[in-house]
Amino acid sequence: MKIRLVLIAVVMTVLTAWCTSPALADSIQLECSTCTAGSVTQMSGGPVQFSFVDVANQTITGNAFIAILVPTGGAAPTFTGGSLAETASFTSGNLGSLLGQNFTGYNLSNFQSASAQGLGITPSGFTVYEYSLGTGVTLGPSSTGITGLTAAVSQGSVIVGFIDPPSTTYQTPLSGSITVPEPSTLGLLVLGLVGLLGVSMFRVRKEAGII
Repeated sequence: MKIRLVLIAVVMTVLTAWCTSPALADSIQLECSTCTAGSVTQMSGGPVQFSFVDVANQTITGNAFIAILVPTGGAAPTFTGGSLAETASFTSGNLGSLLGQNFTGYNLSNFQSASAQGLGITPSGFTVYEYSLGTGVTLGPSSTGITGLTAAVSQGSVIVGFIDPPSTTYQTPLSGSITVPEPSTLGLLVLGLVGLLGVSMFRVRKEAGII
């Protein structure tokens, strides 16, 4: 009986995480209505549709960019909503230095962890595709920003965003990034848990003489 209750709780928890996008408190972030909560980032199992916004009561104007990090050897992404600015190999250090931007919070290990959350692997490096979303772009206040962004990317890819006002650079936090896992990972997990629950209920019914 205890095992069955535990399995029910686990299934409900996984289904809730699978069907609900995370509510993030960070000001600059990627909003993705079809994403699920991952252990490190948001997760999307297919082509990603998202917005780049400032959800706080503030306004930031500057040059906006999206960086898509594809595990080394993966196919180039297809991105709608911006123009390709540069491509770079990312195998050490931090993303800000690689792209000549004023932020330091994105080390290679951060992205390796993000990629691993959906694939169970840690890429040795990434190819970074940086897209310009335009100059003089305004984000905020309160979920105002760039909408209608779409990306089709390889498994294990991670999407981040940043905006470049004159004095500093604002970046989406890692928890506001989007990772593309192996498409079947979450589904198989849920099906496995449901199967265990079914077996448990069958045994209980058999022991009770119901079947």
